Amino acid sequence: RQRVIKSIVHSRSTTDDAIKSALLDQPNVLWTSISVPNPGVIQVWLDSDTSLSTNELLRLEQIAKSAKPAGTILTIQQTQRVLTNVNIRVRAKPEFDLHVLTSTIISTVKSYFLNLGLGATFVRSNLLKKVDLLTGVVESSCIQPSEDIIPTAYKVVRSDKVSITYETGG
Repeated sequence: RQRVIKSIVHSRSTTDDAIKSALLDQPNVLWTSISVPNPGVIQVWLDSDTSLSTNELLRLEQIAKSAKPAGTILTIQQTQRVLTNVNIRVRAKPEFDLHVLTSTIISTVKSYFLNLGLGATFVRSNLLKKVDLLTGVVESSCIQPSEDIIPTAYKVVRSDKVSITYETGG
């Protein structure tokens, strides 16, 4: 028994990657997180743009089970989303194409939110640091949300609508 538990614990990273890859290949899965509350028990949390049906969750569980180690128990649950609209005010370099910059900023915002894990706080200043590093951005500020967002356990913060407001003039 101890040898099996040791094997499960030490082979976890490969198993995590295999389970995540199998699930992220599915078109309705945007993000996954894996936790192991006890040796031999794997909890998979996933995020999707839509509410997944029981049948779809069972289908995804079968896909994940094909990558799990023998002798383990695997469960899948969909996270609850805390959606927020995002509006970023940007002062851009005058010569920069605003259509290109808008697309890049929106992509950066969506990526930032998608990388927030289960129960992770949305920190406005962290998002703005990423935006400020983009080519063409002189400075940025967050109009909305007006404060950091701290979700409860087993929830993820995600962006709903993303809009960019450009400062004009000097």
